[in-house]
Amino acid sequence: MPKKGFTLVELLIVIGILTIISVILVLILNPVEYLRRARDSRRLKDYALINQAVNFYSYNSSVKGGELDLDGPNYSGSCVNDGDPAQRLFVSVPSDSGEGSPTPPDGWTYTRANSAAFRGVDGSGWLPINFTDTSGGIQPLNILPVDPTNTFESGFYYTYTCGSYELNMRFESEKYQELAENDSGTESGVYELGSDLTIAPVQTAYHPVEASLDAIFPTVSITSPASGASYTAAGPVNIQVDASDDVGVNMVTFYKDGVSQGFDTSSPYEFTWNITSADNGTYKWHARAFDAANNMTMSSEISLTVNIPVGPQTITLYPSLIGTYTGWVPFGGTATSVLRDGTDTTYISGGTNLETRTFGMEQVQSPAGNITAVRWNIRARDTNVNSIWEIRPYMIIGGQLYGDTIDEGPIIPLGTVNDDFVFRPYMVSFSNNPISGSEWSWSDVNSLEAGVMLWNKQGSGSALVSELYLEVDY
Repeated sequence: MPKKGFTLVELLIVIGILTIISVILVLILNPVEYLRRARDSRRLKDYALINQAVNFYSYNSSVKGGELDLDGPNYSGSCVNDGDPAQRLFVSVPSDSGEGSPTPPDGWTYTRANSAAFRGVDGSGWLPINFTDTSGGIQPLNILPVDPTNTFESGFYYTYTCGSYELNMRFESEKYQELAENDSGTESGVYELGSDLTIAPVQTAYHPVEASLDAIFPTVSITSPASGASYTAAGPVNIQVDASDDVGVNMVTFYKDGVSQGFDTSSPYEFTWNITSADNGTYKWHARAFDAANNMTMSSEISLTVNIPVGPQTITLYPSLIGTYTGWVPFGGTATSVLRDGTDTTYISGGTNLETRTFGMEQVQSPAGNITAVRWNIRARDTNVNSIWEIRPYMIIGGQLYGDTIDEGPIIPLGTVNDDFVFRPYMVSFSNNPISGSEWSWSDVNSLEAGVMLWNKQGSGSALVSELYLEVDY
């Protein structure tokens, strides 16, 4: 008797039932988080609509040749760089909501519309642009969106800054907060959208204690180290958190510059950051605490700086252009290229006594540390069995010559009678500036032309140099 399997319809019914059960279980197990996500989804759609409307208004104004009035018909001089000593932050919370405005950032004022007009799109609403002032009968918005919670106490409301323009708001669910950390804006924890994400000031009202939302939230604060701490030695740094309340904390996650670094599930909550000189820089840290119901609170940020001295380093600088003295002739390419191609088949050649050649060297970018030595390096040889040639370092530092006389600078013999004519490396180290006798400075190095002087002691022929470079130790 043939075996009978499930039909396609039966399989689809089973999959549908399992999907419904999964959704129900998720909602039962974590309803608060999904309510947050629903509100955040609406916030994201609101901001997309507002951003699209502002862009349409800006484009329409440019097409019809009218004035781009980003602070609307009821205000003037309110935008960044408009010259108003008190630039305006336009806020979606109504002025008659019963809440007073928080203390604004220095140089700014909060501007709010009353509840009868705060959703108007004719310039009377919380966002002051007159969206009805467009050609072609097209109106990008019929009503201004506002935050689903929209209170100062909760910290969830919308703001608008003009000149160009920037829209700011906060998400409350873990899922959507990642968008705020990756929006290319300037403030961590705030979702920023617009044509210029640098014009809105940091607003302390964006970092309140979370609203209760009919639940008791855990508290969290970074208690050690203190914000502004600086580290100059490698080793562990313990980021310690105080997270306690009547409900209890199940987990604390740690964030560096908005990126999760790990979590701790047992009190005392802490994260160990093992720092090295590779971590030199300034970092923003915050923590987030979660209770058994997955309610979350985010701490304020702290700033930590790492400035560990780096061990001895060496920069190698090659010729980048022809210098003041140009007597030697290149064979195999340009003079600067043959000295840095790493071979002995190309070179520069000089055949006249006391002939000189110098090169401008690569520049040192953003140097740090004190210079301990500058080493002049060449590979060179002579060309005649019966000749003896000598060369010496020849340099121009800050416009002054070194190696310009027979007696100045170390003499380097290139060969003797019966030399095998092999290119060999030669090096002279200078612990101080050989002209001034003072310690090297980075300006000395960046003004330096490096080269050679040729001196014929016996016979004829010529001298060849296949490589020339400087090594700077610091």
